[in-house]
Amino acid sequence: MIIKDYKQNPNQQSPAKAFFIVEYPAGLQIRNWTLYEKNGKRWLTAPSREYEKDGKKKYFPLVGYEDKEANDQFLGRVMEALKEFLNNGGQHE
Repeated sequence: MIIKDYKQNPNQQSPAKAFFIVEYPAGLQIRNWTLYEKNGKRWLTAPSREYEKDGKKKYFPLVGYEDKEANDQFLGRVMEALKEFLNNGGQHE
């Protein structure tokens, strides 16, 4: 998997730090990933759809595994690919 179209969020006050695409070797692209960073912690969100429930904003991920452990592993692989991409100065090996 590779990271493509990595764009930093110009709003430096936002915990959303960057947006990017994940592309798999067969050419499948999952667009609209978001990298968040706050209080020294980093996390990702897959593309999602916003909705309201009980007067509160909620987000439904559009990509992921039903099984929590499998989904956590999937997100971990994306985070590792992103770390590698960033450690290489935004370039792929």
